Amino acid sequence: IHNISEFSVGNRNLWIPPGQDYRGRTDRHLICGSDDVLDALDIFPTFMRSNWVRNMTGINTEQLLSRVWEEKKLNVNYFDRVMFTTALPSDTTRWAWAEDPVPGVPGLLLKYPVEYDMVQDVCPRSSVTGQ
Repeated sequence: IHNISEFSVGNRNLWIPPGQDYRGRTDRHLICGSDDVLDALDIFPTFMRSNWVRNMTGINTEQLLSRVWEEKKLNVNYFDRVMFTTALPSDTTRWAWAEDPVPGVPGLLLKYPVEYDMVQDVCPRSSVTGQ
């Protein structure tokens, strides 16, 4: 668990976990101050009026976030990853199928094992699974 009071959220600072950037910035978790939350989340007006949009093909959401945050002069910072994505065997997806079990949690699968591995550097397995 992270203590969000430790993050400097003034001066246009955004905080995201490392990983799952896909040549941009992760779109799964964001910490920012109340003064910047609309700039951080309201990306489509910037996207629609920007000239660079016309030259991009195959852009993903992570790349879009990166470009918009850069254009808005938001400062992206990283914090240690303390969360990972899970799935049930019955979950559907357009991307990666979860196959690896979450250690100590029967019936729950790791959607992105690399996220779990990153969490282990910060939160040892005993604190994640209660073992």
